This record gives sequence, structure tokens and C-alpha cells, in this order.
Amino acid sequence: QKMTWNGSLYWFYPLRPELSSRASRIFGPYVNRNHFAGYMELAIPLTLGFALYKYSNAGLRANGIIKRFAEFSTRAEFAPVVLYSLAAMMLSSALFTTLSRGGVLGFVSSGVFFTALASSRKSLKRGGQAAALAAVFMLAFVLFMSWTGLESRFVEVTNIDRIQRLDVWADSIGMWRNFPVTGIGLGAFQSVYRLYQSKHPLVTFEHAENDYVELTCETGALGAAAVAVLIVLFFYVTIKKWRTRHGGFVKCTALGGMTSCVALAVHSLTDFNMRIPANAMTLTVIAAATYATLFNVPGRIGAEGEPDAEAAPRGKGRNYMLSAAAVLIPAFLAFFPVKGLVSEYYWFTAYSAIDDRTTDYADSKPISIETAPDYLEAAGRLETASYISKNRAVYYKDAAGIYAALARWNEAVSHAGGAQGSTGAAATGLDAGALYAKAVYNLEKAVELTPVNPWYHLTLSGVHEDFHPGSGLSEKHLRLSVSSYPVNVEVHFIAAREHLNKGRIMEAAAEALAAAKTDDSYIIEDALLREGVMAERGMAYYRNYGGSYLFKAFDIIWRAKKDINSVKEACPDNPDAIEVLRIFMEQKGLAG
Repeated sequence: QKMTWNGSLYWFYPLRPELSSRASRIFGPYVNRNHFAGYMELAIPLTLGFALYKYSNAGLRANGIIKRFAEFSTRAEFAPVVLYSLAAMMLSSALFTTLSRGGVLGFVSSGVFFTALASSRKSLKRGGQAAALAAVFMLAFVLFMSWTGLESRFVEVTNIDRIQRLDVWADSIGMWRNFPVTGIGLGAFQSVYRLYQSKHPLVTFEHAENDYVELTCETGALGAAAVAVLIVLFFYVTIKKWRTRHGGFVKCTALGGMTSCVALAVHSLTDFNMRIPANAMTLTVIAAATYATLFNVPGRIGAEGEPDAEAAPRGKGRNYMLSAAAVLIPAFLAFFPVKGLVSEYYWFTAYSAIDDRTTDYADSKPISIETAPDYLEAAGRLETASYISKNRAVYYKDAAGIYAALARWNEAVSHAGGAQGSTGAAATGLDAGALYAKAVYNLEKAVELTPVNPWYHLTLSGVHEDFHPGSGLSEKHLRLSVSSYPVNVEVHFIAAREHLNKGRIMEAAAEALAAAKTDDSYIIEDALLREGVMAERGMAYYRNYGGSYLFKAFDIIWRAKKDINSVKEACPDNPDAIEVLRIFMEQKGLAG
């Protein structure tokens, strides 16, 4: 896929615009490397379980590693063990290549669990089989860390990453305290968290980076307790049953399944793997198969009387299973994955209709008489996507953006006058008012679905300013955007800029002051080199500080009040902020 990259997954499935241009980074359907690492964690223990089964089933009698290996190389089980081992090594290499720290943590934890449990059974402990197998992979892990620089990945921005996660978890606890019993509702974390976010004003957190914290916030104490009981019961029942089973096949395959569950359970402490349907469904299947293996597979089966030979279920139970699968699987695919995939397909292809295709990036064509039909086609595809998945607010928002852009173009061309203006106004078959009405309708649907999304309120404010100036609706949604995300400096700045552009001086100054008090983007690593940069007085010096939202907030306050004391009062009391203020005054000629 990397060598023949065309901007689509598997060369036919379109990507979101912000991802389709990232051809420089290798990825498949798992665009997020942490989630791919989670998928590998599920697969690796299964291959180890099968390898251990084949090896333990060989019935080796020789003593000593060399003699046992020589004897083993003559057995029929030798080839399958080599195959499973190679598969496990390839999967492990893929996991390490992701450089996912949570993935490596899950892998190591699962290795400890696998070794400890296998070593507790005499039939599996003989000759140190499980320990040796685990040791090989641990050695490979250490060597791979040194070779690929994974060790440096663990210490890279460790403090920043840890602090961000801890801050998110702390804010999430505050959210849970307001909804302790039933939570905020599944899937609502991203929207509601903005109201509780207290730090990192330039970072938008979509998840809690911890499945357990996010689940507790969304389902409350009731949901968290139910899941905790389910996890404890699963491991208690399966491990207890595993200790009573005899026969290599059941013990080894069930051990692999339990280890897979442990790996993802540990990884979920630092990521949100369970929010990825592929990982969640795979874990569910593995857990169910593990339970069924322990409780439903006979101790001795197979035509040749070998212990726990692999054989398919027989009789009525098998028929019931097949009948249930024939009904449930198509129903599930029809109502969940296929529906979502189809709507997303329309969403992604909407942008391909207006892509100018001149670069690898998603650059839209300029709106003109010739391209207006393409924009209408894109809006139609987005409306189709919203019809299929009526609860996806982003489809409505994107359709509204296209209608608003068409309306503004149509209005601008109409005001140009003459025959050209008349022709342009009629190009789309709709007048500006009808296009604006469609934009407002779709945006109101988006806001209805996600009432605390600040960006939707900002967009709706702009549309109302053009469509209903003076109605107060624009100011209303500006206020709602700020109250929806009070810690985000960009929202404060945009609101301040819009107020200033419309002549609302006091409101502009107030929002700019809020942006100045919120922003911390000027406190960057380059600030540590401030003295060296100051000596050069180069452009980098002004980019480091003059590009911050604090600098922009100073500019809006100055334009609104023309009072340098008001600007000084807005400056946070720390050395970096004072440096930004000094640069601002220098650029404005106010240094004296």
C-alpha cells in the first residue's frame, strides 16, 4: 500500500481529508498505531498458545536441550511449532514497530501472566517450556528496543504526556462527581469534557486516554460496577476452570485466550482501545471462545484418541450455533458496521467531488460557475450520509459549510452586476437565501445533536451574521461557543475577533482578555533558548512569541481600547508573558 499509495485505504476506500495526504507515514486501516498495537496484543498470545500446545503434545522424553531439540525435530509437531513461532515473532515485531508504549506495557504484562499461569501446571512446566518461550520473546523485545530506539520513545516527552493524562483524569473525576450514578451517556465524553477541561487550552481531548475512566464518566457508578463485576467474574471463573482441565488443547488455547484479554485490559489503562469496534469485537470473540473452550470442549476428543485433538463441535449444539450465527451476524452487519461504513463513504467521497487534485492534499476547487455543480453534488452526498446515519452531527455541519460557501459566492457574483452577475446568480439553480436557509437548517441539526460543540456554534454565528444580521442570533451563538469550551483559547480569540469586526468593542475586549488569561502556548521549549534568540533578533524570535494567542489578544485589546494600560493589565504575571508584552510594545512602537 505504501509503494502504490493513492490516498485511499486498500486503494479504494477514501480517507478523511486530513488523513489522505499523510502518504509519508506508513499505515493501514489502523491509522492510530496504538490501536493497531492493541490488535496485535490480542493475536500474539493465541499463536503462543497454539505453539505451546503442539510442543507439549510432542511427548518428548530426551533430557537436555540439544537432545530434546534433536528428538523434537523428527516429530510431526516440529513444523507447526516453527510456523506458530514465526507468526508470533512477526506479530511481535509489528507491535514493537508501532512504538506504542501502552502496547508494549500490555505485551509485557501478558507475557508475565502467560508464563506464571503456564508454569503452575506440571504438564506445561516440564523442561521450562513456557518460561523458555516467554524468555525468547522478552529477549527479542529488549534487543528490538535497543535497535529501533523504542527506549528513547519511552522517555520522549514523558513528563508532558504524563501530566496531560493525569490532568484529563483529574478533570474527568470532576465530571463524574456531577453525574455519579448513571453518567453522562455513552459516547458523550468528547462533548461534555470541554465543559470541565481546566488545562491545556490548545489541546482538544476526544477521549480520556483510559477506557476505565471514560467508561465511569459515561455510565456512572452503575455501569462501572457492572463492567468491573464482569471482568472479575470472567477471570475468576475461567482461571478456576482452567486449573481443573486436563489435556493440552484446552489448556493451551484457553491460556492464549485469557492472556489476550489480560493484554488489552492492561493497555486500556493508557488508551481507548475498547472504543475501536474491531478491537472490541475481536476481544469479545476471543473471550467467548475461551469460555466455550473451557466449559464445552470435551477433555478427550478426536478419531485417533489423542488428548484434546482439534475437532469441530457435533450434533444439535453445532446446528444451533450455526443457525444463530446465520441470523445474528447479518443482522449485526446490517444495523451497525455496514450502515456506518456506507455513510462514511458518502462523507469522504463528498470531498473528492470538490478536490482540485493538484496536490496530495485535500485542496478544494475555487467556486465558479463551472465548479458550483460539483459543490452541490458534494452537499448532496453529505445529506445522504446524514440521512443514513442521522446521529452524526459532522455530516450536517459539513453540508452546512458547503451551502454557506455557495451562498456567499452566489451573493458576491450577484452584486458584481451586469450579465456576468445574473448568469452567476442562476448557476446553481438556487438563490442565496435558499442556500443560506439550507446552511442554517443543517447547522441547527448539528447543534441539536451536539449542543456543547463550540465550533458548531461559531459556524452558526457566522451564518446568522450573514443571513440574519442584527437579529441577535450571531451574538447568542458566540456566547454559547465560549461557554461550551471555556478553557480553549482559540474559541475566546475567534469570538473576540468577530466582536471587533462587528464593532462590539466591549465584548471584543472582554473575550480578548479571557484569551490572554487562558493562553499558555507561548511557554514553549524554545523559550529556554530565549537569551540566544534575543541576541540574534531574528524572525524566529518573533515567531516564537509573536505567533501566540497572547500576542493576538494584546492586539485586539489595543485596537479596541487604544490604551496600553489595558494591554498591560491583560498580561499574565510570568516571565514568558511579560516577554510577549515587551515584543508587542516594541512592534507597535510603544516601547518607550
